[in-house]
Order: sequence, then structure tokens, then C-alpha cells
Amino acid sequence: MTAHAALALALLANPAGAAEPPPGEPAPASTLGQHARDLTSHVLVTGARHPAAPPTPAPTEGPDVTVYGYWPFWGDDLDTMAWDQLSHLAVFGVILESDGSLSSTSYWTDNAAQAVALGAQHEVKVHLCLIGFEDDVHEAVLSSPSRRAAAVAELAELVEAYGADGVNVDLEGVGSDLKDDFTAFIQELAAAVDEVFVAMPAIDWSGAFDYDELSKAADGLFIMSYGYHWSGGDPGPLAPLAGGDPWSVYSIQWTVDDYRSWGASDDKLIIGLPLYGRSWPTTDNGVPGEATEEGTSVVWASSHSQGQATGRLWDSVTSTPYTFPDSTHQLWYDDVESLEIKIDWIVQEGIQGLGFWALTYDDADPDLWTMVDALTRHQGGQDSEPDTTDSRQPDTGEPPAQDSGARRDDPGYRSVTGRCACAGRAAPAPLALLPLLLALVRRRSAA
Repeated sequence: MTAHAALALALLANPAGAAEPPPGEPAPASTLGQHARDLTSHVLVTGARHPAAPPTPAPTEGPDVTVYGYWPFWGDDLDTMAWDQLSHLAVFGVILESDGSLSSTSYWTDNAAQAVALGAQHEVKVHLCLIGFEDDVHEAVLSSPSRRAAAVAELAELVEAYGADGVNVDLEGVGSDLKDDFTAFIQELAAAVDEVFVAMPAIDWSGAFDYDELSKAADGLFIMSYGYHWSGGDPGPLAPLAGGDPWSVYSIQWTVDDYRSWGASDDKLIIGLPLYGRSWPTTDNGVPGEATEEGTSVVWASSHSQGQATGRLWDSVTSTPYTFPDSTHQLWYDDVESLEIKIDWIVQEGIQGLGFWALTYDDADPDLWTMVDALTRHQGGQDSEPDTTDSRQPDTGEPPAQDSGARRDDPGYRSVTGRCACAGRAAPAPLALLPLLLALVRRRSAA
């Protein structure tokens, strides 16, 4: 094993930005989420990828709401996707360095021209995704006006060079001490490019993100509403629409209410949904279950095949399917039915829209995109509200701290006792590490 590989594995075992829980909280997820975990090993999944199905025929116009997708550089070819169902695409991505420069820019320059050309055929706006998952880089760049300016200038140059539409900022694990600096960075970037979208946490444990000011500065806040049950915790729904017994209060509905409570405007909110599931080794098939090891991500097609093979079950509290591959494993995932309920709720709420991590994980599933099309065009939606509360019991956790007047940056802001969290800790990566992962960790190498 090379020194770089050993260093990378150490970083993954103890990821930068890991948050300590407030008193009374369960063992937390890292502030790094599924984006970082997938990056570490191309796609950290079980099950083979399948050849992509042909995209569905293009209609005459795009969706009425934002349908935002991340395309990772390791995904299937850009021309295999259902472009006609999207409004925005983010190419993931380039890495922010501690001096404000960008690295791994070839993942943009090798794909941007094709992405922009395909996007133009369907009126899809294309964004360059800026990646940053390390505390020391956040501190070095965000706290320095000159380094922020250098990053903004290079990002603007890369966007303009390919006629793209803007930047998606995916800096995860930002400390609360950098809240104002992060907001300033978004404001400065918004002045330099046409559009700025920001990847945001489902639960901001430390109050590091200024929801109202970011809502004013950015064109969209992409909330990573997956990983409420993270790889290092116990099994459960990744993207619960609602909370309630036997789960905690944390859910997509809770997250939207939280953002609204702290000043984010509805026309900036985008709910990110997962095109993957997660399988946990468990003590048994009890629900809620108890994990014996970290969970493993499973792409859309593989999770569906497993559900069909071993029996698809349904959690009516959270609107989530699951299955038991055997007596000591639980697989929780989303499918067309569960996403239809969640997307319909999103559209009915009147927020900006929805999105996905990550495009091509679905292998251009025609059933998925036909459903997305039906709900996002011409103010689509079901005739009645979906029933997500058949088996809900009153939640036993205390209400979120902000209800008593606490500010989001107060130490005691997050005091709800629950089983889930907003993002996942990185699982061990295989030894065949990505060049991009090495770029992320090389700055930590010994001289």
C-alpha cells in the first residue's frame, strides 16, 4: 500500500469535519455526506451497474419546477440521461485547494462542452460543482478575502470558457465560526456568475449555515435530504417524508419547516432525493433494527432487484420501502412509489423544486422519469394528499430547540433525541483509490 493510500484510508476512518453531538444526541453522522462517501471510491455501492437504458423521448418543454441533478464524473455517459426531465445539471466536480486555487479541473474540462451542448437541446442549465470536504481548506480559503477572490475568479473563468450557467457549491463540514465567511463567499460568487446553487445539510447540527442570508444570495439551496439514517448508525429510511414513532422527528417535512423557521424562502428550497439505498448488517430483522457494522450504499437498480427477490416491505410512517436480504441484514431504499409520494408533496408545498443524488445511478429507469415528468409538468400532482400517517404515533422526542427561541448558532440548538442524522460517515474505501481522492488528501501527506 502506498503512503498516499494509507493516508487516504486514515482520512476515511476519521473524516474531516466530523461533528460531536449535542448533549443527549445519538452518535452523530459526520458532517460529510453521501457526496463525499461516493467520491472516495467512485461509487461506494454493492451490486453491479447495468447498461443504461435509452432516455425517454423529449417533450416540447421542460418541467415547471426545478429538477436538479448531480452528475458525477464516474457516472454513465452524459448522453444516456433523461435530459428532457431536468432543469439543471451539476457536473461533480472540481476541488477547492487551501490557496484558493482549483484542482482536478479535468473532470469539468473533459465533460463541460458535451454537458452544455446536451443541455442546450433541452433548455437545461449546466453548473460546475465546487467540492470541499476538509476543515483546514475551509478555514484557509473562507477566512481570507484574497483566497475567496482567487477561487471566485477561477470558477467564473471555467464557467465562462464553456458557456455554462453557474456554479454549485458543495462545501461540507464548514464550521460555525466560518458562517459569515461562507455567506460572503456565496455573495461574491453570485456577483461573478449568473447562477449559484448551494448544497445544504438536512440538519445543520452546529448552526454553520445562515439560511436566510444564503437564501437571499443564492439562486437555490439544494438540501441533501438523504442519509437521515447514516452508514455508521442503525438501519432506517434514508429520506423519510415524515417523522414519528418509532423514528425520530427528523424528516423531509421537519427539514423544510426548519429552513422556513430561520428565514429561507420557499422559492429557493430544493429537496434532494436519493437514487440509492443502504444495506446494514443487523442483529435481526426487528424494526427499528440494530446495526452490527456500517451500512453499504446500493444503487437504484440493485436495491430494487433485491426487494423483488426477498420481498418488498413498506414503512407507512416515512413512506419508504425496505427488505430483509436475510435474517441479519436490512436494506432500506426508495423506489418509484416512494419518490412519487415525496415529489408530489414537494410540488404541492410550492417550493422551488427537487433534485437527485446522483444521476445515472438509476440507469435512466423509464418508470422513474415518466413519474417525474407527470408530477413536474403543468403543475402536476396527485388529486389528493398522500396518506403518510396511517401508522404514526405521537412523537416522544421533545420539540426542536428553536421552538423555545434558541438561535441556530446556540450550543443547545439541536436537542432532539433521535435515531437518525443528516449525513453519513465515510465507510472504508477499496485500495484502488481515485486520483481525485488522492488530490483531496495529498495536502495532509508528510513532507
